[in-house]
Amino acid sequence: MACYSDPPAGPRATRYAVRFESAAEFVGFVWALACRCGLERAQRVVLLGDGAEWIWKHIGGLLKEAICIVDWYHALQHVWTCGRLLHGEGTPATTAWVKEIELLLWDGNVRAILERLRQQRARLRGRAKRLALDGLLTYLSNQDSRLAYDRFRAAGLDIGSGRVEAACKHVVALRMKRSGMRWSERGSQAVLSLRSAWLNGDWERLWQTHPLAAA
Repeated sequence: MACYSDPPAGPRATRYAVRFESAAEFVGFVWALACRCGLERAQRVVLLGDGAEWIWKHIGGLLKEAICIVDWYHALQHVWTCGRLLHGEGTPATTAWVKEIELLLWDGNVRAILERLRQQRARLRGRAKRLALDGLLTYLSNQDSRLAYDRFRAAGLDIGSGRVEAACKHVVALRMKRSGMRWSERGSQAVLSLRSAWLNGDWERLWQTHPLAAA
């Protein structure tokens, strides 16, 4: 997870959390991290995620006033997946179908998409294709209020989680995925905790609260 404030709330406006634990256990850590990013002084809080249910259930439940947004590219991936199942991999029909849905989604017109998909489903033959449409219908219905991309853009909000994706590479991959490396969960958690403390500017604070034992 990456937490950041805009405009920057101090010299460390972006903070990272890397944990191997359940979503329920992660919530307390997220709260502390968000507070250090200036949560209690924020005029507006935005929770941007990939659509996973645990994000809205656990973190969204904690940040009750947050504006919740599904990452644009993750939402579009669901549309592409359905399109390929309906019209085939790499076909002009798939591209055309996805583009039509994409334009409606960009305008936040989820109701029009749902109506279109329901009408299409009624005409479909083949269980696999109907199941593909059912999956997309369920996904869009469940995420409806988090897909108002027209309103989010008008408010100047990010609709893409590029900063988080970049953090996955910068914080985790560059350190943990070097040639020949193998990690246990305990070892990787230890290294990533140290790395995130360094990147968060908490290095000195860490050793004040976790002093090293004498050799």
